[in-house]
Amino acid sequence: MLDELAKTPMTACSDLEVVEAAKLSEQIATRTHFQGDRAILEISDRGVHRKVGKVSLSNFLNYDLRIAQPTMRIAHMKATARFHGLTGQPEEPKFPTLAKAYEKGLIGHTHLSAALEALDNIPSAVPHDKKVAAEATLGEKATEHIPADITKMGARILAHLDPDGQLVEEKERQQRRNLWINQSRVDGMAKLNGHLPPVTRALWDSMLDAWAQPGMNNLSDLESPTGAIGDADPDVLAAAVKRDDRSQAQRNHDAMHVLLVSAMKEGVLGKTHRGLPVALIIKTFLQDLLAGAGYATTASGSTIPIPDLLSALGDIEDPNDLQQFLAVFSDAIDLPLYLGRSRRLASTEQRIASFSRTGGEVCSFPGCGQPASHSEMHHAKEDWADGGKTDITDLAPACGPHNRMVGPNPGQYTTGIYEDGPLAGRCWWQLNAAPGMPENPKIVNDHPDITALYEQKLDQIRDQIHRDLTTSDADSGAGATEPADTEVVDAETADIEADATVDVDVPADPDSDSDDEDTAPPAVDAETLSDRGVPKDHPAPAADSSSIVDSVDQDDDHESGVADQPEPGVDECDSGAAQSDPVEPRPPDPRDGPGGHSDEPGVTNTGEIDLVIFDGDGVPITDDPDDPDTVAALDRVSRTRINLSDTTTEG
Repeated sequence: MLDELAKTPMTACSDLEVVEAAKLSEQIATRTHFQGDRAILEISDRGVHRKVGKVSLSNFLNYDLRIAQPTMRIAHMKATARFHGLTGQPEEPKFPTLAKAYEKGLIGHTHLSAALEALDNIPSAVPHDKKVAAEATLGEKATEHIPADITKMGARILAHLDPDGQLVEEKERQQRRNLWINQSRVDGMAKLNGHLPPVTRALWDSMLDAWAQPGMNNLSDLESPTGAIGDADPDVLAAAVKRDDRSQAQRNHDAMHVLLVSAMKEGVLGKTHRGLPVALIIKTFLQDLLAGAGYATTASGSTIPIPDLLSALGDIEDPNDLQQFLAVFSDAIDLPLYLGRSRRLASTEQRIASFSRTGGEVCSFPGCGQPASHSEMHHAKEDWADGGKTDITDLAPACGPHNRMVGPNPGQYTTGIYEDGPLAGRCWWQLNAAPGMPENPKIVNDHPDITALYEQKLDQIRDQIHRDLTTSDADSGAGATEPADTEVVDAETADIEADATVDVDVPADPDSDSDDEDTAPPAVDAETLSDRGVPKDHPAPAADSSSIVDSVDQDDDHESGVADQPEPGVDECDSGAAQSDPVEPRPPDPRDGPGGHSDEPGVTNTGEIDLVIFDGDGVPITDDPDDPDTVAALDRVSRTRINLSDTTTEG
């Protein structure tokens, strides 16, 4: 049905029909999402996501179904889906009114999110009947109002149920606490959001009171005092305050930045984590570093623009203070990377070397995006318990859940390291098949080189644009001005008694630098003459033994070319070349016939297009201008001649 809908032009619809079509399309899309939740619920109940190698349902939705916000989708499913009870029978949804509207496509994801934000914040001490009434109220209004209105209504209901805020328990606050840093945007910035319990909020305010005051910890002012305001020199602080033009939000950011740097410098954050130093571990390419452009990747999975990286390194008086590890792909370094059976856990040097390799910034399991700082070192060739070695050539990063999925049983994974080829050094994963089933393929966590793909696409687009421009210039003709008033007649709908075509030839201008070649004219539909600016009462050619066509559209020259016509020395489409470029005159063609083409001096452009009749094989019907058939044919053709006397053309 969608395929048929896609073929249906909307231009045939009235304004009201277009509005109705838009509403129905949105309703269908929402209903499709609801039905999709049924399949997701079945996948969850069967544990299919684990069978295909995903550690959680959210991970499956993100990588296999490419759902951008899997957590939100799961929350919506929990609120509206019919889960199976202990008896195996489906139960009523948690929020039935919202579920019914969602199933019918009357509300979408944004409406659901707005309603659930209010309903999930109702204190547990509120009686059950009041919660049901709140859900029914928001569910009904969601079908009539925009999501912003539902948010306001939900806040009013919460204020009505708990006007003094006394029903919220500390346990509920702790359950709702969270702090998230979203993925970096195109400009490298990342959004921070979360919910802070009262005590955490108080501690945060205390830090800002001491660290985020005007003049303090100003990242754009190298002379600004750092640390707490009580430790700053009064004179230095006073001068910094005068230079401080930051907003309060910017001062809050700078205070947090300096606090984190100080904590890392003092070792408050610890020394190591999963074998990696608690430090800025960064890798980049030497050419990017030298050019001062591009991005560097950190072991925690974030990216840093090279200019920002160089600026940060330049602001540190002693780089050893932060224990920064900058892995640059250049010359080899002497590190103990081959430990054999001397130890099971990878060394710090091995962790850094592994991170520096292609794909080493994330877990090696296909589709997993856990950064290196959240991953363990997996003995990919052979497990340690089976005699594996702790050598850099045998190790690969793997997050805890995926590392524990390796084993010999069906449904578990076998891993290895490619020894050669384009994937040399990369870890492959293979799902163990059940007995009697075909072997599954070996796959790697291969992230596309988006920069290389972009450059490849850019070259393709430029080539396509060049070809289009070349074709367009060739089709347009050299110095030719298309007549404003052109009479076009049809020959396709006429009764054709014999197969014949008409060749159009323009006599040469001796002063022109290019010649127009013989072109086969296009066929024009007589039923659309009025649509093309031709009066309906224009006389059409009578049925005859020849097909009379007037050529005015150079773009269609090749579509109705004369059969077996020899290739011209110069393509007719190349007449659009600059007139300063000389073009060799074509040799005389016997098919030109009387009044045909001539390159000899003294032959001038008569201002009209001379038409010569050819049969289906491209041979002139007759060379005798007095032949009765030729005279009769040319008499009929005379009505279709194009007068060029009002145009200024050469060649």
